[in-house]
Amino acid sequence: MKLLQFPRTVRVHGYEYLIDYVNKNREVDHDLTDDNLLGQCCPGNPGQIRVLTTQCSIGILDSVIHEILHAVFHKNAVLTAALRPEIGDEAFIHTLANELACLLVDNGWVKLPQIVKPTETRIN
Repeated sequence: MKLLQFPRTVRVHGYEYLIDYVNKNREVDHDLTDDNLLGQCCPGNPGQIRVLTTQCSIGILDSVIHEILHAVFHKNAVLTAALRPEIGDEAFIHTLANELACLLVDNGWVKLPQIVKPTETRIN
């Protein structure tokens, strides 16, 4: 799959995040605390987002959106404060990213190379 269709940078509230696409789990988390991450957002100047490319194309799109949402929440205290503490941001961001990825593909706004329909590979 060509990764050129996925963004290499994103600006969030005026801050640039570089997006790196990696093909090994250990390259996603440089702290080596979790070998199962599909993506990671690291704030900084510039910030960095890493996304695992061994996923299917809808999974990569979902992970890119997921990590961008982490950047948005990190830069926006109102959004962070709006979440219930017992849920936290991970479950909310996971669900929202999944729904947005499926919405973009199901409505033809984003075309991804794949064999099965996006709704059949939906992440729940």
